[in-house]
Amino acid sequence: MENIQVWNDWFLNPVQHNRCIGLFAYPGEPAYAFSSSLETSPEIEDRWILQPFQSGGGLPGFSIPMQTKRRLDELHLLSKENIQTAWESGMDYRLTSKSEFLEGVSTIQKHLGKAEGKLVMSIRNPIQLKAFSPVQTFTELRDRYPKALVWFLSCPVAGTWVGASPEVLVCQFPGGIESWSLAGTRHVDGPDWTGKEIEEQSLVTKYLRQAFIDFGLNPDFQEKPEEFQMGNLLHLRTRIFSKFSSDFPDAELARFAAHIHPSPAVGGYPSDQVFEKIARIENQTRAYYSGYLGWKRTGRTRLYVNLRCAEIQQNRAIVFAGAGITSESDPESEWLEVQKKADLLLNVLR
Repeated sequence: MENIQVWNDWFLNPVQHNRCIGLFAYPGEPAYAFSSSLETSPEIEDRWILQPFQSGGGLPGFSIPMQTKRRLDELHLLSKENIQTAWESGMDYRLTSKSEFLEGVSTIQKHLGKAEGKLVMSIRNPIQLKAFSPVQTFTELRDRYPKALVWFLSCPVAGTWVGASPEVLVCQFPGGIESWSLAGTRHVDGPDWTGKEIEEQSLVTKYLRQAFIDFGLNPDFQEKPEEFQMGNLLHLRTRIFSKFSSDFPDAELARFAAHIHPSPAVGGYPSDQVFEKIARIENQTRAYYSGYLGWKRTGRTRLYVNLRCAEIQQNRAIVFAGAGITSESDPESEWLEVQKKADLLLNVLR
């Protein structure tokens, strides 16, 4: 087992050491650090999964072997110094202006008309950074958002990312799997749920239920959605379960994750041509935002949708956020929603 100084060297200089490095903590569980050289390690079963929003859209998905993994009961011993040589993706982003967002909402609503449906529009908010400490940022996110999967990753091609996601894509448990329909947003002190948020969340539930059935599974789910809080925001959540036989292989779990992603929580409903529609309206890449990620291990894989995240580049962070647009959406309210979601990361990074 490498000593703490070796880990500090890796986290402060991953490029210099030619390593991929990461931190993660699931809700209510210990934090882990992992590191991998850039050589292929097919024999290692424990892996960190990172998939972009659009598979085959020019960005690769990753299955990073955890060649070295350490449970961090002593997280406080890791250095909180600023990273010195982080990997960079080379992706170029620009600020999504309010006028651009409102125009996008109008375009979506014209497309939807009065039909049942939704499309998610996202923003990019680049901010200047004087410095960035992986451990300090990870620790603060974990303290602020205990119900989220909190993570940090720096690796070639994908670059350097940090996030705190509240949404389960697929969670494996003995004899079954679970997925979450998580949509609709309001402030904890705001007005009660409107028909717009209830409809938005029900579309995600409808999509996931049918996706389970199409995959040959028999879904069971809560009759009514429940509230789920992250920071000062509330969402509506429906948990969807399915049992399966003992011969359900781990490879099927990866195939199921690809089958249900992207759900209408990050894409659209109906789901036809969702990538093309979003690309036309947003007019810049989402990269790994609203893709999915998590710890893949035999019998206990858990993958989350990549929400509440930021890509770290030299001297800046690009914070992502999105909102589900329906025919009943109020454009100004949707703009305020994406700002509040972005603030969950901005308040830590600034």
